[in-house]
Amino acid sequence: RFKLLFQPPVTLPIKLSSFTAKKATTGAQLNWTTASEQNNAGFVLERSTDGKNFTQVSQIPGAGNSSVAIDYTYTDKNPDKGVNYYRLKQIDNDGASRYSTVVKLDLSKFAWSIFGNPSVNNTFIQLQTEAQCNVTVQIVSMNGQLMQTISKGNISQGTYNIPLNLTNAPHGIYIVRLLVDKNSYTQKI
Repeated sequence: RFKLLFQPPVTLPIKLSSFTAKKATTGAQLNWTTASEQNNAGFVLERSTDGKNFTQVSQIPGAGNSSVAIDYTYTDKNPDKGVNYYRLKQIDNDGASRYSTVVKLDLSKFAWSIFGNPSVNNTFIQLQTEAQCNVTVQIVSMNGQLMQTISKGNISQGTYNIPLNLTNAPHGIYIVRLLVDKNSYTQKI
């Protein structure tokens, strides 16, 4: 004698359509969409800097039950300055929970300014990087002639002053082109 056991299909409490993270002026903006929800108490948004050890950022209430798409947005106003990993912990009304996939957001700081402008002898670029990168500086005349190239090669994370020697350049307006890895930035001096 054997007995057949019927297991009803398991219905997941939510159908997560998307989960994304992007830079925002006030921090990190997290967006997610559920296609449907069943007994969804809400979400706990968690953050990590190593992708392994997560801490709670906020708790966001769910819609409970819904058969239509619902968009959620949360702005993390205190993310780490470098790489951040985010995940959602979805919590049912009965307390059971499940985790979403992890999304990565890199908020590395990059900044550069030109100081000593207009000065021939004391002009320099101040460059701040958050990761190792390959740096080259080009000074170009307004008619497109390359006047000077300064190759710094691979530099580590940090703040650097890169002197621009313009003593032999005629007075005028120049374009400073900063090449950082595959990105190009320009300013006039």
